[in-house]
Amino acid sequence: MTNREKLTKTNIYDLMMTIQDTGCPIWIVTGDAPSCWDNCTEDKEMCGSCVQEWLNQETDQPRPQWQDAMMKNFLRKE
Repeated sequence: MTNREKLTKTNIYDLMMTIQDTGCPIWIVTGDAPSCWDNCTEDKEMCGSCVQEWLNQETDQPRPQWQDAMMKNFLRKE
């Protein structure tokens, strides 16, 4: 099994809870402070419920990848 396969088979919540040992998993993944940031405690009591809430939130569609832009340019009629 490759690392890629292992990661794709890993539960995202479990992965994020493992990340919490190095800091706020939401901040590490997104670069933004989560909504629960003000309630965060040193002993990370809230991490489980905060991560769970963040995972269940609606989000914007991902930005198009460079391949999408290239394909649009390729298909564009001059």
